[in-house]
Amino acid sequence: ALLVGNWTYPDDAANLPPLNGPHNDVSQLMQALTDPDVGLFRPINVRQLTERSSVEITNGLQGLFQEATKDDVLLVYYSGHGFTNDRGELLLCGRNSRTDQWRGTAVRARDIKEMIEECPAAAVAVVLDCCHAGAFKGAGFAEEVAGKGTFVLSAARPRDRARDAQYATGLSPFTGHLVDGFKG
Repeated sequence: ALLVGNWTYPDDAANLPPLNGPHNDVSQLMQALTDPDVGLFRPINVRQLTERSSVEITNGLQGLFQEATKDDVLLVYYSGHGFTNDRGELLLCGRNSRTDQWRGTAVRARDIKEMIEECPAAAVAVVLDCCHAGAFKGAGFAEEVAGKGTFVLSAARPRDRARDAQYATGLSPFTGHLVDGFKG
């Protein structure tokens, strides 16, 4: 599993204000996923990437997908800002992201989908806790990954915003429910 969370975006703070939830979202989801009684993963098999640039996030994703075998089940989780370009394509934000220079500073959903298509894993679950997360699926996504065991769970529809944690010590509502579900 790869758990990614970014909560500050100093290169475009006017358009990407700081978030409360991602720091707590990633740490609490990590605890739930690796809980000795109910967790789905061993701690050694879960990697956290927090406060990273888009290049570091892309490299982390590429490493996860390239190292997978046909017997693996992968989980990719992202908590942070997400926005769409003029074509409605989802872009995930790294620490360095800028809404006016997204081509070089954001992680494109299209690139993640290509990595999934090339990955031999038995199943891949993508969980997105960001605004416009539903745009990850895009047109034709179901046909692209049909039969591959790819599952997408999103906090918002393509044109909707996801809710952030109300307080700096809280979880976003979406991830809070996800964590509760994993813990039973």
